[in-house]
Amino acid sequence: MGTQEDPLVTTFMRYRLCGKGASYFLWNNVQSYYEKLEHAFTDIISDVPKDYLYPCFITLSSATLEYSLNFMYALYCFQHFEYDKYQIYLDTYRNMRFKNKLFMLPYILSHGAMVINEDSETIKALCKLISKRNALLHNSEKLQQFDSPDIGATLIGNNIAIPIENTEIHFTISVEDNIIDSITKEDCVQIGNAMLSFYKHVIYPYVNNHGIKACDCIKKC
Repeated sequence: MGTQEDPLVTTFMRYRLCGKGASYFLWNNVQSYYEKLEHAFTDIISDVPKDYLYPCFITLSSATLEYSLNFMYALYCFQHFEYDKYQIYLDTYRNMRFKNKLFMLPYILSHGAMVINEDSETIKALCKLISKRNALLHNSEKLQQFDSPDIGATLIGNNIAIPIENTEIHFTISVEDNIIDSITKEDCVQIGNAMLSFYKHVIYPYVNNHGIKACDCIKKC
């Protein structure tokens, strides 16, 4: 995924915490997610004609983003808490709702010095990703009411009588596109660019010990 000078390259890193006769390491597997994401993004930009590519890209992007957020929270807990407290704090962060996990990230990692920039186009695109991911993975059919035309039917005894002129009727039913069919190339391009920007300006600096810094996605309190 690029060259060694490319800021999107993350090498395998270990963080060790020694104490009470034990050492621990935290495995960074973010790069594997982003490599596959970039391959899918390349196919989308190249207009590879696959009807499954767009919804698959949304699923892969959301998995990549959530894994990245979870890893950053894990790294934060690993650096700030002893092992017996590490899992307690991490479970709290990891069990937040997806969007809350994104929005709370800079505030928690910066100890309250930074917050998410809600006006950022990158953040807006990531929110769109989360919304489409939720709709795609938790979709269900909805019972919908529609207005049928009055055909002038009457009940005569146990029989229904319909005027001859109404034995054939025409009407339309309006339905929304299913989420899996409504995802467009433009959605994927916007989300893909946002994912790469978030990696470059937020994930990579923090994972490589540069901390949380103000950028398009993050601002000072």
